[in-house]
Amino acid sequence: MKKTILKSFTTLLTAVLMTAVSVQAQISTTLFFDKNNYRNHLANPANIYYGKFYFGWLPCISNIGVEGGISHLSFSDIFYNVKGADGQKKTVLFCDKDCKEGIPNFLDALGKTERVFSSFRTDIIDFGFRTKNSGYLSFNLAVRADVYSTIPGKFFNFAFDGMDEGETYDLKMKKLGVHGTGWMEFGVGYARQVNEKLSVGATLKYLYGLANVKTNLSKVKITADENEWVAKVDGSAYARIPGLTITEDENHRIKDSDVDIDNAKFSMAGRSGAGIDLGANYYILPNLKLSASILDLGFIRWKDDEVVVLNAVSDYSYTGVKYELGGDENGDYFEDLPSMEEIYEVSGKHKYTSTLTPKVYLGGEYEFWEDRLGLGVLSKTTFYKKAPFEEMLLTANFRPFKRFSTSLTYTIFDRHWTNIGLGVNFVLGILNFYAAVDNVSLKYAKVDNFVIPSNTSYVRVNFGMGFSFKGRNKKDKLDDEPIQAEKVEILDSDSDGVIDTLDRCANTPDGVVVDKNGCPIDSDKDGVADYEDNCPDTPEGAPVDESGCPLDTDKDGVPDYKDNCPETPEDVNVDENGCPLDADKDGVWDNKDRCPDTPEGVRVNENGCPFDSDADGVPDYLDKCPDVPGSNNGCPEIKQEVKQIFKKALNGIQFESGKSTIKSTSFPILNQVVTVMKENPDYKLNIFGHTDSSGDPEKNRVLSQERADAVRDYLVQHGIQASRLTSKGFGDIKPIADNSTPKGRALNRRVELEAEY
Repeated sequence: MKKTILKSFTTLLTAVLMTAVSVQAQISTTLFFDKNNYRNHLANPANIYYGKFYFGWLPCISNIGVEGGISHLSFSDIFYNVKGADGQKKTVLFCDKDCKEGIPNFLDALGKTERVFSSFRTDIIDFGFRTKNSGYLSFNLAVRADVYSTIPGKFFNFAFDGMDEGETYDLKMKKLGVHGTGWMEFGVGYARQVNEKLSVGATLKYLYGLANVKTNLSKVKITADENEWVAKVDGSAYARIPGLTITEDENHRIKDSDVDIDNAKFSMAGRSGAGIDLGANYYILPNLKLSASILDLGFIRWKDDEVVVLNAVSDYSYTGVKYELGGDENGDYFEDLPSMEEIYEVSGKHKYTSTLTPKVYLGGEYEFWEDRLGLGVLSKTTFYKKAPFEEMLLTANFRPFKRFSTSLTYTIFDRHWTNIGLGVNFVLGILNFYAAVDNVSLKYAKVDNFVIPSNTSYVRVNFGMGFSFKGRNKKDKLDDEPIQAEKVEILDSDSDGVIDTLDRCANTPDGVVVDKNGCPIDSDKDGVADYEDNCPDTPEGAPVDESGCPLDTDKDGVPDYKDNCPETPEDVNVDENGCPLDADKDGVWDNKDRCPDTPEGVRVNENGCPFDSDADGVPDYLDKCPDVPGSNNGCPEIKQEVKQIFKKALNGIQFESGKSTIKSTSFPILNQVVTVMKENPDYKLNIFGHTDSSGDPEKNRVLSQERADAVRDYLVQHGIQASRLTSKGFGDIKPIADNSTPKGRALNRRVELEAEY
């Protein structure tokens, strides 16, 4: 039979969370895009207030923020109205025996990791002012507190599903724990408008720790029998609470504990830290702004002697807890809850470091109607124990006047689909008031005598007041009524229609047309205002000179942004790409080319003339002997005695009639040819065969080819390399005499020898 932990669940949960204290709140997410709120730099350090100066109205009232909730569960998952045995309606916890659907619904609503959180912030000193270089400097002293508790969802499944007798259940509890910190924070922030699209900001913070509790649980192993549960816990707790005293026995078990705030010691030593907030805004389109910020990157070092370290008792046994609804005059109660003395033992006093809980904001807003209306989306991600917890909002921001603005948000992806947020900011004289509530449920339920927002997981509230000085002119719509010039200080030094506090170009000459930021119009975006630009249509991105005309570094008439050869010497003719002309495409510019008509592809020297390696006056590309000087197509002249031998061979080589067989009478002349070829190894020999016109032309061609081949073969057989010999038969197509006479036909039947290098 399964043993469940239904009655014991509260005991174990209490043991795990015993060291928790609750208490941070940043500015409301509903006010994130409110440009008129003088404190929205708390959500994004890059936000720049349009007024000249602001400061808090009263200490601890200039800004107060509180929040609290559960990441996935809502009140409607915990409290149920049911009929009791007497038929009367009563409100019970989800685990009550009379609420059958309570536990299944509760488990179904759980997330993978459940986050329970609450927070608080109040500001003591708060002021800021605009600097001369389009920046804003702010100072802030605040008291803050921040507590996050996380419980793995499987912990609840185990608690209500139970386990078999004798079974061991091993819970990995690295994400189970509590981290609570109270601290004072002094911050110095600076935001700057880098250009018309980008603003950046950062806040450096000194942190002074007031109190801290932290648990580290790595393992919880539970076994059960019919009489009791036994939990083996591996973990520890750290506590630094002013006035905390703990007495222990000889076994280091806790005998008693107390917190005496009146006698607490407060010193600057031993609990200091540092932090930073970062932010940026960027207009990717004229009306579309992206915003990003990272808040609370920081730490506090606790090392004074008031830090107490507790270790969880290794074996803790218990039999269960009894829950009664309306059990006494004060209402519901739990019996047999464990005490701190039962759960922890004292380990000693050790220094340690705690970190703040980082938050990341990512948002985008599209602005209409001259920035008076904006629609956006905002994501806020909180990181605790390396686990992200996400909020996602749709926002509508209405800013009709600088004296009044309001924002409406709708929370999405929270499983409830009914939560909205509302914020307002308005100015009366120099007093600035604002208030905002995030994630307000549209559904409510009554629990006993209390009305609660039943269909929400968390609520965040912000409100504050302060003095703000705008520095405005007649064009600012701060009221519904016209502003009388004699009653208002006009701060528009350059009289361009943009007040100084919004004017990024405060010294614009008279009569120059400016944009909404007070800067002269620059139509082609080249950095030179139109009134000074001699080339107002320069393509975007092209580098220009001081007169706004595209740079032409080499003065060749082709601007640099088009010039593929930006370093052309002066007085050199160039093409449309700014490169020197080269008519024959030989790589030598025309102004240096002494041979401007060189055929394309021919290798040339630095003067653009074809190479003549052997300096014989015949360029290499025409020279058949490029490495040997000569006048015979670049080759040396054939020796006269060689020519005589070849001439003798013309009619001295005889063949059998109608055949390619060489007659023996031809051998002497052929042997002379062999000797010539051996004595002149650079010679190459072309052998051409010819016939007269008698007979079939094709047969004549074949016979002439065979006779030329026969001569080539003879020479090869007598030691001449075949690679030096070529043979070709022409038949009767190249006669040298009249084929109509016997003498002419005899002359046409011949073998010609032609030597070359």
